[in-house]
Amino acid sequence: MSDGHVFIMDRLNAVLSKLDEFDSISGPPRRQMVRQAMSELRDDVARLDVVAPNLELDAIAHSLIGLNSGRTVAKAVGARELDGFEKYENEDPGWIKCLLEYATCHPVDFPIAGPGAAVYPLQGGDEIKIALAGDWGTNNAPAVAIAGYIRAANPDYTIHLGDVYYAGDPKDEVANLGELWPTGRFGTFALNSNHEMYCGGTGYFQVIRKQKFMNQGFSYFALHNDNWLIIGLDTAYWGHKQSFLYEDGYISDDKIKPKGTAQKDWLVDLLGRAEHQHKRLMILTHHDGFDVDIGRVKEKNLLREITQLIGKTRDCLWYWGHVHAGIAYKPIRLADNVFLRARCVGHGGVPYAPFGELPSYGSGDYAIEWAEQEKATTGDPRRALNGYMILTLKGKEITEQFYDECGRRRPWTGHS
Repeated sequence: MSDGHVFIMDRLNAVLSKLDEFDSISGPPRRQMVRQAMSELRDDVARLDVVAPNLELDAIAHSLIGLNSGRTVAKAVGARELDGFEKYENEDPGWIKCLLEYATCHPVDFPIAGPGAAVYPLQGGDEIKIALAGDWGTNNAPAVAIAGYIRAANPDYTIHLGDVYYAGDPKDEVANLGELWPTGRFGTFALNSNHEMYCGGTGYFQVIRKQKFMNQGFSYFALHNDNWLIIGLDTAYWGHKQSFLYEDGYISDDKIKPKGTAQKDWLVDLLGRAEHQHKRLMILTHHDGFDVDIGRVKEKNLLREITQLIGKTRDCLWYWGHVHAGIAYKPIRLADNVFLRARCVGHGGVPYAPFGELPSYGSGDYAIEWAEQEKATTGDPRRALNGYMILTLKGKEITEQFYDECGRRRPWTGHS
C-alpha cells in the first residue's frame, strides 16, 4: 500500500471521526448526508486503491472529484450553492478541500481582550461612512470589482464580515483578504468565520495581526463615539465543539473556562458601562441570527444569545454575512417600541441564485423587506448580483444603502 493511498485514507477516516464527535447539532440531516457521502467515498478510494497525486490538499480534492462519490461529497458540503462544476458551485472540488482541512485542524489559541481592551474611538467628521461586505474573500471578478467601488467611495472604515475561501489557509488569507481588501481612512477590521476556522483560524489570526487591520490580533472589537456603540463579535471560534463545520454561530462555550467565556464577559462589561447606555447599538457578526426560506424561518442559538445579552431597552441594528444573499429584513419587535433591524450582507463574492417573490419567504415576525432579485449580466446567467453595503452615520441617524457589483445603488435604502 503506497504512502499516497495511506495519506488519503487517513484524511477520509479523520473526516468521519470528526463527524461522529457531534452527538447533537442543528441541522442533523445535513451532517448525516455528508457522513453517508464520505463513507461511500472512503470505500471507493479503498476499493480503487486511489493514490494522492501529491500531498497538497488542492490536488487531492481535484483527484477525488473525479469519482461519483467525490462529487456527492462536494454537493453535500456545498448544498446551498448553484448546481454545477464551476468555481464555488456545488461540485467544486474546493468543498472537498474544506472537509479535508477541517478534519485534522486544531484551533489556534484564542486571543483574549480584557475588559476595556479592543475598544477604539470612532473617528470621522459630521458624517461617518462604513463599508461592509461578507463572504467576499473569493478573489473572483465580482469581489475584485466590489473592492474597487468600496475603495473609490473612500469610506472612513471598512469591515469584512468573514469568509475567505476555501478553508482560510494562510496563503488564501493573504491573497484574498490581506492584499485585496480595501482600507478605510481611519480603520479596517475583519471578522472570523466558519471558513476561516476550517484551517483552525491560522491564516485569519496571522492576517489580522498585520498593520493594515486595526484588530491588533483580536477577533472581536468595538468602536464608539458620543452617539454609537458598534460591536464586532467572533461567532466562529467557539463553534468548534458545538456545531458541525462551524455552521452555527456561538460567542462562548461555557464548558471551557475561562477562555470559553472571555468574549461574553468582555461584551457584558462593555454593554454595562454607564457611558454607553444612551448610545445607539450596532452588532456585526459573520453568522446569522435566523434564516428564512419559503414559508419558514429557523431561529438560531445566536439570536437568543445576542438578544438576551443586549436586553430589550433599546433598538439594535445587526449586520451579518454567512448566507450568500443581500437582504433587509422587516423590523422585529423586541419589546414595546424596541426593534431589532437585521441585514444580511453575505453576497460579496460567491455566486448565488436571486430571490423569488419576497412575501413567500419567512413566517410570523420574520419577513423580508428587500432582497436582491436581479440577475447579473456577466458570468453564470443564473446568478444574482453580488454586492456590498455602505452605512452613513450622522449624529444618531443612520442611512443604509446596498450597492451591487457594478457600483449601482440598489432599490432599498434604510433610514432610522
